Amino acid sequence: MVQRMRKKRDIALVKFIKNIFEVPDSYRNLVNCFGKSDAFIAIILFLLYGMAMALSGILVNYVSSNQITYIGGLTNLIFVGIVLFTLKIRKQGLDTIGLRKGNIKLSLIMGITLSVILFFCNCLSNILFEKQSFIPVKEIMMYILYFFTVGLVEEAIMKKILVTGGTTFVSKYVAEYFVTAGYEVYVLNRNTKPQVRGVKLIEGDRHNLGNILKDIYFDVVADITAYNAIDIIDLVEALGSFEQYIMISSSAVYPEHGVQPFLEESEKSVNKFWGTYGTDKIEAENALLNEVSDAYILRPPYLYGPMNNVYREAFVFDCALADRKFYLPKDGDMKLQFFHVKDLCRLMEVIIKDKPDEHIINVGNKEAVSIKEWVIKCYESLGKTPTFVNVYEEIEQRNYFSFYNYEYYLDVTRQSKIYPETISLEDGLKDAAKWYLEHKTEVNKKPYFEYIDSNFLER
Repeated sequence: MVQRMRKKRDIALVKFIKNIFEVPDSYRNLVNCFGKSDAFIAIILFLLYGMAMALSGILVNYVSSNQITYIGGLTNLIFVGIVLFTLKIRKQGLDTIGLRKGNIKLSLIMGITLSVILFFCNCLSNILFEKQSFIPVKEIMMYILYFFTVGLVEEAIMKKILVTGGTTFVSKYVAEYFVTAGYEVYVLNRNTKPQVRGVKLIEGDRHNLGNILKDIYFDVVADITAYNAIDIIDLVEALGSFEQYIMISSSAVYPEHGVQPFLEESEKSVNKFWGTYGTDKIEAENALLNEVSDAYILRPPYLYGPMNNVYREAFVFDCALADRKFYLPKDGDMKLQFFHVKDLCRLMEVIIKDKPDEHIINVGNKEAVSIKEWVIKCYESLGKTPTFVNVYEEIEQRNYFSFYNYEYYLDVTRQSKIYPETISLEDGLKDAAKWYLEHKTEVNKKPYFEYIDSNFLER
């Protein structure tokens, strides 16, 4: 009986020690973020810091102890500034060792380890300078608190955001935008495509994550790739703690027969043009509100801008670049609504900072535009003027044009209260055209030209 109790105690002790020193999977994944250039910069910074400390050791013979304390403190501050500046230039973030809703265990281990290293370094310094005295315990505690403070400051100045996806159009643009904005950006994807520079990759399938996310606290979860209820449920269950959840839904949740402009409270049901894409988004929204009652849901119309891999504005750009006539459905008076992907990111940032009362928001430009006006503006972004050929036959226009024969627009009053100014369509299309000229191969093109050439006579 006693032996069994001892064995049980020993197993518990081993498990306790293992849990303390075991590195979470989430930290192992961060190794993918660092390369040779990062190691080189770290070595340079270490050598510079060592030189500064050596200089301090020389100065100790010429200045008072109080003055050397001030010099050491100033040196630390300078190097903290250098590190932060380097990270900013390289669009990278510090990995947290802080306590704020985060990894207390890891903070404790790192704080004690670093303070012990400093303790022995200072003892060696004292011996070399023939003082032969040891550092008081209170100073050791000061070092521990110092490293905790570094972690706390880092978490205070760099918000953590998890972006689902991160390699295609909206999610890719969102990841890059928030890296540039100074956030610590994690992306969740299968790592089958190149990653945005400066992000931290969490490689995995959102439906089979295990505990990979449990040890990371996120200020924001930006769910760009939730298409149905199970997408939401599996991710939320896999998450640890987080502050805000923002889901990008779609205007496809509104039925084509509904009263326009669509309000956030308008009926949500099947749309014959969008089919299961729209109904699955409805189920995803419902699942999210059931799991995270204070989540934010954004419903955009057609998104456009740099990194758009869908053949919409890019098709018109190709027509303009080839000086082709443009085959326009009927008179071209069908109206559509657009929203630049940068506006979407800016709006998300407003939501993150201001936490508005409204949690379900239609987003988009205030004004709808006719497809003829849209084509003209696309051509103008490349310095061209279109020649139109009107197509009045009852032909499925998606065979030769980028959009369904479906006119709709959203009421964006809620958005306007918190984000009143959006990028003009003219400027937004110029932005999109500039990107497209350098990334033509990244767009999934459809055989519109083939259909036009095979089915339309010269008109």
